[in-house]
Amino acid sequence: MSDLSLWLDTSTQDTSLALIENSEVLSLKVQESNALDYLFEALQVLLDETQNRFSDLQSIYYCSGPGSSLGLRILSMALRTWKVTHPNIQLMAGYTLPVYAALEALRPNAPESFTL
Repeated sequence: MSDLSLWLDTSTQDTSLALIENSEVLSLKVQESNALDYLFEALQVLLDETQNRFSDLQSIYYCSGPGSSLGLRILSMALRTWKVTHPNIQLMAGYTLPVYAALEALRPNAPESFTL
């Protein structure tokens, strides 16, 4: 059985979307644009490119912050709407700050302590 998921991050300057099926990235869209201008258009392009429908999604993984207030608010509105219209879809939240901290700590010559 296919496991199709949507990955979203609107918390940074870039709006990022990926469509993943069984751990394989089918399509990825990243643009330095605010979520209001790009999120829904890019989602439709992802679905069209992969010949899928929104109703085919089993789950949505999303970044819930910290980050861009506007991007997170737009994503929150979209997630609430999608959950009402597709009640069986699973929503999974993630946070970017621990990822950025881990990446910074792995940099060559990283300081012992730092502020993000």
